[in-house]
Amino acid sequence: MPGLAEGGVVEYRELGCWVVTDPATTRAALGERRLSSASLARCLDLYMSGPARDRYGRLEEILTQWLVQIDGPDHAELRKRLSPALSPARVRAFEPEIERIVDEALDRLAAAAHPDAVAAVSDVIPAKVMGRLLTLPDVDVALLYQWTRAVSTFLDGVYREGAADRAQRALGEMFEQLAAVSAEGGQAGGIWDHLAEGTHRLATASMMLFGGLETTASLLGSVLHHVLAEPATAARIRAEGAPAAQAVTEEVLRTRPPLSHVARVARSDLDIGGRRIAAGDLVLLSLNGHDVIGAPHASAAADQQAHAFGYGIHYCLGAALARAEATVLLTRFCTRYPHARAVGPEPAWGGNSTYLRFEELRLDLGAPAVG
Repeated sequence: MPGLAEGGVVEYRELGCWVVTDPATTRAALGERRLSSASLARCLDLYMSGPARDRYGRLEEILTQWLVQIDGPDHAELRKRLSPALSPARVRAFEPEIERIVDEALDRLAAAAHPDAVAAVSDVIPAKVMGRLLTLPDVDVALLYQWTRAVSTFLDGVYREGAADRAQRALGEMFEQLAAVSAEGGQAGGIWDHLAEGTHRLATASMMLFGGLETTASLLGSVLHHVLAEPATAARIRAEGAPAAQAVTEEVLRTRPPLSHVARVARSDLDIGGRRIAAGDLVLLSLNGHDVIGAPHASAAADQQAHAFGYGIHYCLGAALARAEATVLLTRFCTRYPHARAVGPEPAWGGNSTYLRFEELRLDLGAPAVG
């Protein structure tokens, strides 16, 4: 099913969509007001039958209330309320808690008979962080990922009934837990104070939990893989600390973004990269400079612009938090385990072509640092 490529834009007629691969064109399209982020409804129009769609109306209702699916004044108002809770200043104040969570994860990694950095570290840290921010009483890491990965599989374009059923059930269970926390008032002064009342409250909380786990877990696995493959980089982090770790994080975000693309729908006819896009067309904007249908796991080119967190009005609100988790993890890991190395075959990517993550990352930690 090859696409018809021209000018950094690929047309997939059988799928009824376009893929923008050119980085400069992607950046311009991310700021294009004639492209709407409310893409889920169009995806379901294209890929899910009417009777099935009726059965999963609750799933569609929740997902279309996520901030990433809303445009215009409603988006601006919700974003204005939520932004202070995830501002760089608030994240800096939260860093001691991130450090505690990271240290506990690294302790568990060291105690494992066969250390797997995905299961023990990169999955655990975001779950614990988001559980703390959302004041979840008990963080069951496996259950949280059971929920979020059911949703990410559905959002990967697997709009078949089985995937929809699992995603709808997962969001229902997630809502039950979040509703219980919300009813108890959460933690005074916490993130719940910044969530709108009414129908968007739990939808926004579920979006935060989903995004805070799926994309951040991918980032953490990728930054660890990067330093394990480059001992000189790990040594620089040990010598320079956070600034070097931040630089590695930015490089990984640029070359291996956790999210392969974002979807948009044309509000009106427009030209993108010299191609005529009709009103209502579905447009996938690649965040790694590759055809996300033909080569979703390809590394970005050397001159790829950094679009991992988007651009424009939909720039990711959780960017500062994800960066902080990656920076703390790299600094602590490289300091504690100077002789760590990956073992076994090159880690395989999971089957999801939208939310990109390693299945496992097996390690030999070597001798820990002395002192």
